[in-house]
Order: sequence, then structure tokens, then C-alpha cells
Amino acid sequence: MSLALRWSNAARRDLLEIWAWCGRERPERGDLMLDRIEAACERLTRFPYLGPAYPRIAPDARKLSVEGYLAFYRVQGDAIFVVRVVDQRRSLEAVSFDES
Repeated sequence: MSLALRWSNAARRDLLEIWAWCGRERPERGDLMLDRIEAACERLTRFPYLGPAYPRIAPDARKLSVEGYLAFYRVQGDAIFVVRVVDQRRSLEAVSFDES
């Protein structure tokens, strides 16, 4: 059984920023990076516990590493809910993990 994949508004904004940054010189690089992140997150719909637990941000949080980025997500009932997607070099203490 496959779960639904949902993105928070913050995660959608993160993807736009990643696309703009990676594609600043060659737009196809931005497209490729988004494709890779989205494909990796789509795999979570079949393997929801693929990423390790990451309780530093929330008791039910998990993370998935994708090409230098971290996708933080929750397994919620019948869905995978991606909360944020951030550069793994970024200080995670400076990142808001609310779901808005």
C-alpha cells in the first residue's frame, strides 16, 4: 500500500529557493535537483521509515538526505508530510519547523 505525499507551504517555498539557487547559472540544474528531491520523497510513500528518526525537531520527525539537502517529514496516518527541505550545511537551530 502506498501513502499519499503532502508538502507543507514552508517545504514548497524551500523547493522554490533550491530551484532558484541551483539553477542560477543553468536552469536545467535547478530542474534536475527538484526532480531528485521529489523522487526521493516519493519513495517514502512506499517506504515511510526509510529516513531515520530525528526527534531533535519533533517527537515524530524523520529526515531523508538527498543530494546535500535534508527533507524533514512525518508519517501521518495515510500520508507522508514533508515539513521542510534544507541545505544540510545550514544550522538547523536557525530553521523553523512549524508546518505553515
